[in-house]
Amino acid sequence: MRLVRVVPVVSLLAASLAACGLFDQTFDELSLPFEPYTGDELRMDGYYATAPDDVTDNFAALLLYRNGALRYGGASTSRDSLESKLAVYGDRRYHWGVFVVDGDEIEMERWNVPQPFNSATYLRSGRILNDTTFVLRSSERELTYRFTAFSPKPDSTSTFLP
Repeated sequence: MRLVRVVPVVSLLAASLAACGLFDQTFDELSLPFEPYTGDELRMDGYYATAPDDVTDNFAALLLYRNGALRYGGASTSRDSLESKLAVYGDRRYHWGVFVVDGDEIEMERWNVPQPFNSATYLRSGRILNDTTFVLRSSERELTYRFTAFSPKPDSTSTFLP
């Protein structure tokens, strides 16, 4: 009998939250410019990945492209599994973003996973140590990304970027 009373209340609450836009999946424009990367500070013939550490046991990959696009390549507990994901990630807007390099500084902006209370995009900045390593700062910590050559590299064509 109680379940019959709870279901309408939960349904009404969900409808109210949806009506006020809490679950809207809107995507703001990125604030960083989408422009070609013409420098030689970073290699473009593969991907950059974090290594497992004391916070996470995953490798997480980013692919950077000469046209200035950045694509999240997935996360996995093994490098082999990660590389198998590189070809399939990219079908969601939040897999994509842009990056800008200015000397030894790098900035990246990606669309965020659409969830209640998430900002539409997020920005990360960091420092390039050499052509195979950069460090990005987040609110909690610094993440070191190291280069791995990879061929064939997935295409940078995206319906989400201009």
